Amino acid sequence: MLIKNKIAAFQLFILLGCIFISTNLVRSNNHPRLILTPEKIKSLKTSMTVMQEQLWKLTLQSADEFDREAIPEMKDAKNEYRYIGDTMPALGLAYWMTDDHRYVESAAKWISAVLAVPEWKGSQNLGRSAWVVGCALLYDWLYNVLDENIKLEIKKRLLAEAPILMNTAADHRALSNHLLIETSALGMIGLVMQQESEEATTFLKQADQWTNYIINHAPLDGSWGEGVQYWQYGLGYFIRYLEACRTSGYKDYYPQYDWLKQTGFFPIYFSLPGRPTEVINFSDCGSKRYLPTFLLFVLASRYENGYYQDYGIKAETGKTHKLKWMDFITYNPSIIPQQIYVLPTLKHFSDNDFVTMRSGWDEDATVIGFRCGPAPGHRNQNDPSRLENRGFGPGHGHPDVNNFNIFAKGEWLAIDPGSN
Repeated sequence: MLIKNKIAAFQLFILLGCIFISTNLVRSNNHPRLILTPEKIKSLKTSMTVMQEQLWKLTLQSADEFDREAIPEMKDAKNEYRYIGDTMPALGLAYWMTDDHRYVESAAKWISAVLAVPEWKGSQNLGRSAWVVGCALLYDWLYNVLDENIKLEIKKRLLAEAPILMNTAADHRALSNHLLIETSALGMIGLVMQQESEEATTFLKQADQWTNYIINHAPLDGSWGEGVQYWQYGLGYFIRYLEACRTSGYKDYYPQYDWLKQTGFFPIYFSLPGRPTEVINFSDCGSKRYLPTFLLFVLASRYENGYYQDYGIKAETGKTHKLKWMDFITYNPSIIPQQIYVLPTLKHFSDNDFVTMRSGWDEDATVIGFRCGPAPGHRNQNDPSRLENRGFGPGHGHPDVNNFNIFAKGEWLAIDPGSN
């Protein structure tokens, strides 16, 4: 009997050990889950279209250039260093695609550099948000290969930065890139810390509140009062957060987001004839702006819109960029492009009252842009809560009602006065 009991006890011990090991394997292998997933990695490694191969080549080049770059002396996260947070995930993606551990070492080097900076301030919370998002994604993507001490330091720093974002964000500015970016940063901390800290629930709850506020006050017509430049800046972060929410299983905001369904037409109609990356410069927007094509690729994929896919392909420059890794991950070759050149040549964005008229889409065509609406758009202008929310904060719009732009045969004939 004693022997049988010992055997039974030993078997139970083995069983419990297997359960413990299995549970910890599931936990440790529940990464990556934010934007990049094991399924996505497998699909990219299995086969790539010509377009994906081009995007991957540029992504790897971007990672290699960043790997070789000397780390600057940084006292904070001011504007000139925001690119660091944006580029860091390229190293994590390069590791997963190549299995080359030097990308992990490079990621650890850059993470250590930003963690060593005492304050992540810079242009209010914009620098902080850039570094938060970069560190959060690498924490998730490289969770199983990063040094434990570095992971601990990332965790401590992200949990310290979250309350700063909660208490200092421009939480009334539903129509500004600032709140989109701050919401994304706080939400990323919540997502990546879901299994690490009880505080994650508080961060996600606040990010969800802000996200719904942004969704509910977005212009009804898909346009953006701050112009294309700040449209792509704020949305570039917000899309990353929305994708992370979706891939992690936390929440899918896409079905309820009517503005997002329409907004791909905003840069299409604001683009200059024959120049998909150059735009009408209403508000604080230069005419020559880099357009991250993942914005169009994500919208094309989530809403099965071939026009967005076509414009994203046309706007692809074939050059490296700090967010090229996102272009590569989000391009969906199953979405069939529909030529934007068959779209109507007149478009009225009726909430913000932007109008674009063009003689055609070829490079010799003429395009006229006209603006005659209120800064927050008609719907928000008439919202009873407008005053208490300080106009919903469209910070980079101009007091330029009845302003117009004209571009013809490759030249500007009339142009917005410029930023600020």
